[in-house]
Amino acid sequence: MLERLKKRFKQQKGFTLVELLAVLAILGVILAIAVPSVSGVIGKSKEDADKSNRELMENAARLAHASGVDPEDGAYTLDNLVKEGFLEEKPTNPNTDKDYNGTVEVTNEADDSDVDDYTFEYKPGEDEEEISDDTSGGNDDDDDNNEEDDD
Repeated sequence: MLERLKKRFKQQKGFTLVELLAVLAILGVILAIAVPSVSGVIGKSKEDADKSNRELMENAARLAHASGVDPEDGAYTLDNLVKEGFLEEKPTNPNTDKDYNGTVEVTNEADDSDVDDYTFEYKPGEDEEEISDDTSGGNDDDDDNNEEDDD
């Protein structure tokens, strides 16, 4: 009896079609779960990198302003910030893989003339895409719902 079992096991040399299909099905389920998750992580990291780059440019303009470098027409160009040494180089936009080419606008929002309250805001250049700070995932359904409530 033992010899028959040994002989039978020696003759099996691979996987059955059912076993292979089961493995493929399991891999398909794993991919169906993993791909959207990874795509979301990549998109979020690009968004975070863009936000960090904008903060970097605004902080460079703050430093330039504090150092006494006057903005041209109320805004610092990135080329000027690089030339003056406040940025090592123009940051690269993670969404387009091109350098940013906008300006950092400086506004004094103080009501009292004795106090300065400057704000620094990055404004994209002409060929840059505008990234919204909307964290709702780009779903504009809220506007539609508000209109229905008014009826």
